[in-house]
Amino acid sequence: MNDSCDAVLAELDRIGDVGRYIRLREHMARVDTSFDLSFQHEYRTYWKMNVARLGDAFYSEYFSRMESLKTDGIDDIDETIREIALLSDTTERPSLQFSFATKLLNTIDARVPVYDTFVSMFYFFSPPASDQPVDTRLESLLAFYAFLRGEYARIIAGGLLDTAINRFREHYADEPPLCDERVIDLLLWSFASLMRSGAQRRGMMLYH
Repeated sequence: MNDSCDAVLAELDRIGDVGRYIRLREHMARVDTSFDLSFQHEYRTYWKMNVARLGDAFYSEYFSRMESLKTDGIDDIDETIREIALLSDTTERPSLQFSFATKLLNTIDARVPVYDTFVSMFYFFSPPASDQPVDTRLESLLAFYAFLRGEYARIIAGGLLDTAINRFREHYADEPPLCDERVIDLLLWSFASLMRSGAQRRGMMLYH
């Protein structure tokens, strides 16, 4: 990661992810997320929620939870994720939205890691199959997420990505600074994105 940070930053530039995230959080702070349709559209687009085809009832509850957490704060990360992940868009079809639960918390508090397919791929984590019971899947995901929070703390305490993090801050010096945890999120996501697109096969970047 440290050796490949220029390629990773170029990928972040290509998709414009850093500036969009900062603007999203600024927008969130100014509005009532329960009702502001402009914010909800921006949020759903940024986090690629629309492809999940979730219903209006889900979004209504989801953004109401966001507003209350924005105001009251997040006391218990695991319990909050559990509650949000188990929101359902209809009473007939329960929906386990673990990734979107972590994205909600991250938008409120950037120190909370994001879980998605690229992060799980980076750490060679195999998500539980969708045909398993919801409770079983949720416990597996929460266990990995606990590892992820500990891993970010280990990286920061040991300075393991200091080269890449410092390069990130230099590269985005004109933007408001992000916390180390969110920088790690973005670096891992971009690295995994490049690897998935064949960067290793092209000799562009390698695990070592």
